[in-house]
Amino acid sequence: MNTSSKTRSSTHRSPDIALRSLRVSYKDVTKRDMPLLMSLIRRYYSLDRLKFNRDSVRHTLQRLIRHPSAATVRLIVADGEPVGYYCLSYGWSLEWRGRDVFLDEIFINASHRNKGLGTRVLHDIICRASHHGFKAVHLVVRQSNPRATRFYLANEFTRQSVVFMTRPLTSDRHNV
Repeated sequence: MNTSSKTRSSTHRSPDIALRSLRVSYKDVTKRDMPLLMSLIRRYYSLDRLKFNRDSVRHTLQRLIRHPSAATVRLIVADGEPVGYYCLSYGWSLEWRGRDVFLDEIFINASHRNKGLGTRVLHDIICRASHHGFKAVHLVVRQSNPRATRFYLANEFTRQSVVFMTRPLTSDRHNV
């Protein structure tokens, strides 16, 4: 799903979008975007009560930019203004019989929330993944965020009868 670093306009329309006139595009992140992206990530981590370690996050982003086949980080641009970002990582699943996408992070500035932009971005991510042959889009929602859970359920995500578990292999995660 990686594309050139040019800004690309969304070609898919979501039903029920409040801001139909809003021009939405996405930009693959480059090194020049790091200060802006770091600011957006800091806001997201603060909102979600995650520990933010600037050096660790910057190092991770630099690795993702160098290895676009593993993940994509894109800025969300509304009417020419960067208002958020998302990060997708790519995998393979026997259960889903092919490639799958993990929506690792998505963030939209407070000024652009509750206007349909999140639905539009999510719809575009799903359409793009489907177009590129991915079999499923996965995500994790914190139990402390029932509003996000309702949002994803309303957008046809389903709760799975599994428990998401993690075993960190380095201490880096704790420094993020």
